Amino acid sequence: MKKERVVLKTAFKDDKEKTTIDIGKLKSLAVNEVKINSRYFACVNVNTDNLYRGLILNNPIIDVIINDSYIQISGLVVGKTYENMILTLEYINGNKMYLLETFTLSSSDKLSEYICKNYKLAFKKDIDEEEFNDWYFKIQKDNGEIKGFISKILDNTTALNLDEFINLIYGLIFGKDIDSESFNNYWKDFYEREIRDGKSERSIKLSIMDKIFYSKLM
Repeated sequence: MKKERVVLKTAFKDDKEKTTIDIGKLKSLAVNEVKINSRYFACVNVNTDNLYRGLILNNPIIDVIINDSYIQISGLVVGKTYENMILTLEYINGNKMYLLETFTLSSSDKLSEYICKNYKLAFKKDIDEEEFNDWYFKIQKDNGEIKGFISKILDNTTALNLDEFINLIYGLIFGKDIDSESFNNYWKDFYEREIRDGKSERSIKLSIMDKIFYSKLM
C-alpha cells in the first residue's frame, strides 16, 4: 500500500509549488539524541562527504547542520512527536531523500524545555517551530524578553481564579507553587484592595505578574 505525502518542492517560502512523494519508497533513518555543548539535538548518521546542504521539506525553520559524520537537526520543539519527516540532502554529485523514523526530542537545554513545556501547559498544544525559535533567540539575547513570553501565556488564563493564576505565575518564574502564607497574607490582600479601587481583573493580574517577575530579578 502506497504511503504518499504532499510537500513543497523546496523549503523557500516564495516557492509554493508542491509535489507528491511516495514515502514508502524512501530509505528510513534512525534519529538519535546527542548532547552537543550542553544541549541535546536530534542527529542522524549519514555520509557527509561532499554534502553541502540539507533541509526538512515543508519546515524550513528547522535547521540541518552538517558535521563530520552526522547531521544535526536544530530548532525542534522539545516533547513534540515528529513523524513522516522528509530529509533532503544535497551532495555535489546529486540529491538523496530519506524518511526519518518517528522520534521525540525528549530533552534539550533549560531554555528550550522551559518555552516548550509552559507553552503546552497554557495552550494545550505544542508550540510551532517558528514561534519557538523566535522566542528562544529573543530570550537568549535578552533575558528580559521572558516577560513577554509569560505575558503571552497569561493572555490565555482569563478563566483561572486568583489561586490558580498565582500558582501558574510562580511555576513559570520560580518553578514551584506559592506557599499558602505568602498567598493569604500578601497576594490575596493585594488583589482585594485593587478590586475595591475599581481596577480591572486583567490590570490586577498584570500588576501581580510584574511584582512577582521583578522580585525574581532582585
